[in-house]
Amino acid sequence: MAVVHLSLGDALLLAGGYAEGLGHYRHALPLLESLSAQDARNAEARRDVGVCHFRIGQMARYLGEDDLVLESYRTAAAISESLMAADPANAEARRDLRMALSGMGVALRDKEDLEGAVTAYRRATALAEELAAAQPSNVQARGDLASTHTDLGKALERKSDLAGALLSHRRGLELNEALYAADRASVLLAEKLYFNHGQLADALVKAARGTAGATPRSPR
Repeated sequence: MAVVHLSLGDALLLAGGYAEGLGHYRHALPLLESLSAQDARNAEARRDVGVCHFRIGQMARYLGEDDLVLESYRTAAAISESLMAADPANAEARRDLRMALSGMGVALRDKEDLEGAVTAYRRATALAEELAAAQPSNVQARGDLASTHTDLGKALERKSDLAGALLSHRRGLELNEALYAADRASVLLAEKLYFNHGQLADALVKAARGTAGATPRSPR
């Protein structure tokens, strides 16, 4: 039954049925926790609980439930950290933790906790660097690294750390340029590059003026 609720939740997340999808994830969570409790050594069952918390966080953000967003991402991160502690070679847990920390960064940024957002993004970026270095030919890992640098740059810009923001924006742009050079048919990468150039230009203008204003809340 838990798998059914998760599958329905995933489908509704993609379809934009956030309220109904959140209900399915909430139904799945206690079932998954019960399965995990039956065998505390089962890493996959424990990961399923963390993934469900992460999905709840995603749904809650679309619904504007900011406190639930942060709580869910923090719980997902804690579960991934425990899995990494038990098995430092667990790359899947490392990827999950990077995603949860990125989610925390978004949630904290939305709450104007810019110090907390930057801390979360820095940890996510460090993990993304490790994952990309371990698999240099993995396009997804390199794309994730570019995204974390972009997110960190936006948070640093909001925090008025324009020097740091420029470094992160440039790194994100550099990574996406390399990805696009290898796949010029990718519309998604072209859009990311357009976004990267815009973010870098905005930061450069603010640096020239000596100011750093707030940026609009994004849907991520």
